Amino acid sequence: MLKTLKRLWPSHCLRWHSLESIGCLRVIWAAQSDFSKEHTGKGFATYLVELRPSFIDGQIDRALTSGTKNGYLFIIAPGIPDSSGHITKYTATATPETFEKTGFRSLFADESGIYSLHGRESPRICFRSTTTIELDPS
Repeated sequence: MLKTLKRLWPSHCLRWHSLESIGCLRVIWAAQSDFSKEHTGKGFATYLVELRPSFIDGQIDRALTSGTKNGYLFIIAPGIPDSSGHITKYTATATPETFEKTGFRSLFADESGIYSLHGRESPRICFRSTTTIELDPS
């Protein structure tokens, strides 16, 4: 029984980290939504560290805004500003620090949803992914 648990534990941890990374992308999504409402002249944040004021509100933690949490690397990238200079689009990615050690799935989010990636695929492939998990702030 103990050998079975030891054998199963790593895969359960990897699944848990993947699930937590979905939660972290939801938090980034919510913080980005608040940020864009508070910074109407700018739009969305261009760096995770810009979301740190949400830390005070309890919405986002320092580990996540540092870019590393639970074995995943988190990055946000702004879209091209519109003609007024507002950033109206962004992408956020969550990638395992070490595939098959800290996670087995990369994830991608934008201002409208989360798209699941499997294996070692790049965030660019995610645009063509058909596996979608809608974000729900409630």
